[in-house]
This record gives sequence, structure tokens and C-alpha cells, in this order.
Amino acid sequence: MQKWLSSFCVFVLIGNLIGCSWVDNRTEEEMGEKTTINIMIRSYTSGGWNSNHPVIQEINSRLGMELNIEWVPTSIYEEKLNVAAASNNFPDVFFVTKDQFLRWRDRGIFMDVKPYLSDYPNLFTHIPEPAYQLYNPDNQYFGFPVYIPEVLESLLIRKDWLDTLGLEIPETVDEFYEVAKAFVNEDPNNSGNQDTIGFTLDINPMGNFGFGDTALFFMAGFGLVNGWGEDDNGNLFPMQIQTNELKDFIGFLRKAYAEGVLDPDFLYNLDNDSYRMLQANQLGIARIFHMVSIPTLVRNSAEAELVQLSPLIGPNQERGIFARTGKHKIVINANVDYEKQEKILGMLDYMLSDEGHDLLRHGIEGMHYTRISDEKYRALEATTKDAPSQLLFSFLRRNDPKYMILKTTDAVEAAAINSFTQNNEIYLVNNPAVGLVSETEITIGTTINNRWMETMVNVIKGEEPMEAIEKAVEEWKSTGGKEIITEINEAYQQLNKTMAGTESKEN
Repeated sequence: MQKWLSSFCVFVLIGNLIGCSWVDNRTEEEMGEKTTINIMIRSYTSGGWNSNHPVIQEINSRLGMELNIEWVPTSIYEEKLNVAAASNNFPDVFFVTKDQFLRWRDRGIFMDVKPYLSDYPNLFTHIPEPAYQLYNPDNQYFGFPVYIPEVLESLLIRKDWLDTLGLEIPETVDEFYEVAKAFVNEDPNNSGNQDTIGFTLDINPMGNFGFGDTALFFMAGFGLVNGWGEDDNGNLFPMQIQTNELKDFIGFLRKAYAEGVLDPDFLYNLDNDSYRMLQANQLGIARIFHMVSIPTLVRNSAEAELVQLSPLIGPNQERGIFARTGKHKIVINANVDYEKQEKILGMLDYMLSDEGHDLLRHGIEGMHYTRISDEKYRALEATTKDAPSQLLFSFLRRNDPKYMILKTTDAVEAAAINSFTQNNEIYLVNNPAVGLVSETEITIGTTINNRWMETMVNVIKGEEPMEAIEKAVEEWKSTGGKEIITEINEAYQQLNKTMAGTESKEN
């Protein structure tokens, strides 16, 4: 493939290929009209960048293009993309969830990038092949996997609040409940008002407990599986049919809601509202992403001290943290012209190069950070205003578990993040169904999951009796769930046969 960058991309060889100078020094007249590349990605409650953002302008300058990024709030992203699908008017490059990807994968919408990866060394080096293969058919790679570390967040608690109330760090769900109840009723922030929250939840649009969920750190304590589990006979089963475990877990939340320990407004939470509550000195127990600066979370309370909680031990002495797996994709519109596809591939390859990845992680030297020595850097004021790493977190990044630790990250905070990760890795609970596909799930999975979750929420709020959980499980199974279970298990058995055959050949 004759790449558009060949006129100005000079590979530097020192023993091995180590980099590429991507800056286009041609004049605008020599380049002709710049190609506009339209990108659509999810944004969080902090919003997205405008077109004048310095990092976008820097990419435009270096690559000789015009990036037009549409940032769509996560809560309406799927709806927005469905509208684009209805009119067959997709952007040039866009983010898709696993469900959207599987729904449209075989309809000629996404460009198959596999034939071109050898021409773009960074896309092949910094994204391992197994990640490309996930949810793709044999010998085709539709798009680029969005990397998610297995351990992306931790559960933190305000130790200074514990000290104020004379409480110990909780280890069990019962101890957690008592601490959260005390945080609501006993004025841990010394405000003189009852203005604090015990803990909160987040329900995502897919019909699951959300990414902002404290509950993700104690669901395993009630015996719930991470999406899917494996029984003693080697068959897979989904969390939605774990009736007894659900009764224990939902019953716990129901009691917490009735007694005011669970945030009464949890249904209205957006993806980082827990950060806002933490900053406002209202919340003392919160799940945080490791990429979030801990000092910024407590800047409104000089005495605040946050410490990590281990996953909570449940009624049957179980504990665990649900491991994350990158399921979502960045895809290229198969219907854009050949020349633009080349330019998009070149842009994405640049973003994973040493130079491009540094730009997306840290911003522009002299504007967002300054070099103090060869090993020490200091963030500048523009970093807070511009959030220069936001595109990295929302779009494409290397498969590097330490991508959230920046060169400007304080050494103490970097050590804390590493410690958080290592502590959590001990308790990881994997999902054995990752990569397996059910056609029924693609078609109706979100619908029946949302109906199931609606009942769970109603039971938590006391609007339906506990017996409704059994009815919700049966309804989930009768409206497509049984077919999903059958199809996932067929795929699982086929995978096991394939792996057994591969191992036999190797031996």
C-alpha cells in the first residue's frame, strides 16, 4: 500500500526501527487542500474539546490535515450512532461498543484493516494480535480494539472520616454497611449538617451495573459472576440467572436504600458524579479511575486522606474484583474513499508512535508541561484547562497498563497507582465468555438486560417485592435468555475444541 505519508515520513534505523519523524514541513500550497477527517467519540461529563484545542491544532499541523471531532455524551452515544446508521451517514472514524460492533460487523460498514497493518508498524507493534482478533471473524480485523487494563479503578475511603468517627477500615460487606451508615448519620465532615452520602451506584445503558459502581467491589462477595461464570460441568451461565445470589445482593442494596445508606438519587448519576461528590466533601467511599489525579479529588478538603479498600468479603467468605476486558472498537468507515482511508491509517499509526503517543498523553511541551531534568517534568497551568490527555483516554491508545501514569505524575501518586493495581490484581475475577458471540444477544441482549435491570432497580427502591427477582430471571430466560445461553455455550465448546486441537499439534 502506497502510504500518503511516504513523502515526508523518514524512518530512523539504529539497529532496529525505533521511530518516525511525522512532521510535514511542506507549505500549505505544496500540500494542496487539507483533508478533513470526521471523528465521533464518546465524551464524559467533563465534555470534549473544541476544534481550536491546541493538541488538535498540533496534530493538524504535524500531519497536514483537519480533524473534526464530534464529542457525544455517553448517555446518548448509542442513540446518536443509531441515527447515523438509519441514514447510512457514518463519520469517517468512530467509536463503537461491542454490541454495536457485532450488530454491524458483517454489513460492509467497517473497513477491514488487516491487509494494511504491515504498512503501519505502530498499529501492529503497540496493539497485540489477540486484541485485534477479539470479536472478529477469521482473517479479518474490522477496526482497532480500545485498550482497557484489567484493573482500571480502585475503591477508596476517607480515612480521616473513619478517624473522626472512631471507626476501622471495613473488610466485610457488613462492616462496610455500618461504616457507610455512620457516614450518613454522624457528621464525618464536621459540617454540622446531615449532608453526606453513604455510597452510590451507577446503572449503565446496557442494563448492567455501571463503571462508576461501588458495587463492582462487592458483587463477587455475594457470589455473582463477572458477566458469565463456569459451572462444575464446564458449562457457562450468566449473572442474570443467579437467583439466590441476586436475592442476597439486591436485598443488601434494598436495605441500604430504605435506611438512607445508599444514595437516594443513584439512578440519576452520570459517569463521574462520584468524583464531584467526593470533591464536594459529601461522599467518603468512591470508586475512582486510576487515571484520575487523587490530589484533585480532595482539593476542597485539606485534611482529606484517601486509602484503598480491598474487595469486600461477602456472606460466604467470597471476595473479588471484576476484571475488565477491552471489548469496544475504533472503526474506519468502509465507504470513505481510498485516499482518505490511507490518511486515517497514517493518523492512527502516528497516534501510537513514540512522538504521537507522547503528544496525546502529555500535550505540548512549554504549554502543558515543562522539563525540569531528563527524568523530571512539571505540569503547567494549561494542563488543568485543556485536559491534553482526554483524547488518549477517549479514543485510541497503546496496550500499556501504565498509560495513565504520566511523566508529570507526582512520584508519590504514581507509586500509589501502582500499589492500587498490584493490590487489586490479587482478587481479579475473569469473564470466561469474553470473545464469544451470540446472535440472539446481538439482536435483543440490551433490551432484555434493561428489562431485567428495571426490575432489580424497582426491588432496590422498594417498589416491587423481593419475589420479583425470581420473575425477572424467568422472564429474562423466556424472552431470549435461554437462546443466548445455548449459543454462548456452543461457541465456548467450539473454542475449547479449537484450543485442544492447537495444543495437540504443538505437542
